[in-house]
Amino acid sequence: VRELRFLVNRIVKTFGPEVIDYEEVAGTSLPIDRRLALWTASEIMLISAVREGLNMLPLEYTYARAKPPLKPGVIIASEFCAVCNILNGAMRINPFDLQRTASTIDKALTMDMNERESRLIRDAKFVSSSPSAKWAANVLQDMKEIDLFDHQEDADADDQSEDAAAGVWNAREVFSSLARKREVIDSTAAFLAKENEISFSHLSTDAVMKAYNSTTRRVIICDFNGTIVIKEPPGKYLKRDILGSSGNKPPAAVVKALADLCADPRNTVFVVSGDSQENVEEALGTVPGLGLAASNGACFARPLEDGDGGKRNW
Repeated sequence: VRELRFLVNRIVKTFGPEVIDYEEVAGTSLPIDRRLALWTASEIMLISAVREGLNMLPLEYTYARAKPPLKPGVIIASEFCAVCNILNGAMRINPFDLQRTASTIDKALTMDMNERESRLIRDAKFVSSSPSAKWAANVLQDMKEIDLFDHQEDADADDQSEDAAAGVWNAREVFSSLARKREVIDSTAAFLAKENEISFSHLSTDAVMKAYNSTTRRVIICDFNGTIVIKEPPGKYLKRDILGSSGNKPPAAVVKALADLCADPRNTVFVVSGDSQENVEEALGTVPGLGLAASNGACFARPLEDGDGGKRNW
């Protein structure tokens, strides 16, 4: 704190008292009215923590700056805080890298309006639709799923023990089987292997082509985020409802491949996404013969026909 006070005094002496408003808050946070006053007056928010859990203030700042006529705010977040994994639009820094941190602050202060709005759009909808109760429900759901998994594992262990007593399993096989099951969730190496190639069965192109060429009617359903468009890295489960695909467009080769599939009258092709109707339609709405499904299938738009005038009907 003494070091911070020294820096503040040096800034004030060099540039004047009007360039900085320094305040120390101890024990409890600022009241909501004072926080909102700060958010509406600040064009950027900097979080330089070197060790921090979930800080809700950046989410509050995002919500406060989302409504016109306020200029969209920019968040600069330390890579050591949880919010850095939640907000896609935040600028990421390592607070130990002083030169990079300074250049990031300069970039945030001079950022043009289009980029400010694009960064805000990535996070505003998620923040406004994710109250604390929803996050708590997600945590409880995760705990419930883990509990169900443990119960199932215990039941499987009992079944295997009965088989062992009957002479079907010997003791070594029982313990080896249980160890392999627990390794799925307890071993980081096993988890990473499952996510990559060791435990993952890749789709056989030859098998797909054989099935495709031997059939006369086909229904083809493609995912959107991470398949048709590049998906940004997800954060923790707290961010499970944000898709991180805002602003990404499908490559021309992908659009052409979809158009070729749709041109075959024997094919019925749909792209399904958890994203909004607007994002999916903006990305793929012009592909003739392609059906769209948004909000994880809650909304459907059949393929365009000649009499539709180029407009999708959801």
